[in-house]
Amino acid sequence: MSSTIVSNTGPLVALAVIDKLDILNHLFDRVMVPKAVHFELLEGGAKQSGVSTYQQAQLIEVRKLTVPLDPLLDSVLDTGEASVIQLAKENDIDLVLIDERKGRKIAREVYDLRVIGSARILV
Repeated sequence: MSSTIVSNTGPLVALAVIDKLDILNHLFDRVMVPKAVHFELLEGGAKQSGVSTYQQAQLIEVRKLTVPLDPLLDSVLDTGEASVIQLAKENDIDLVLIDERKGRKIAREVYDLRVIGSARILV
């Protein structure tokens, strides 16, 4: 797999916690995250899971959406997933990294994106 991917929070945290975020370097030319995902990662929850690993990762490009988040998309998904889908569409990227079932289904069936998850990255 050599291309660009837009990632949601969950897969990045999962990879960072097991210190495998660098796998993305070997699989993709570029890894982009919307600002909403970046801020979710920096918040890191109660245990700051994977935050230091994420902060040290140099492969991740934090990108701002060029238009406001689609309210319909934002109403059915959390802001991170909605931002991932919108950033992918804005940049003509057809591959997203999302673990949550609802987000995967909407990305695939409504927005015609190719979707992979953490498990596929590890395999």
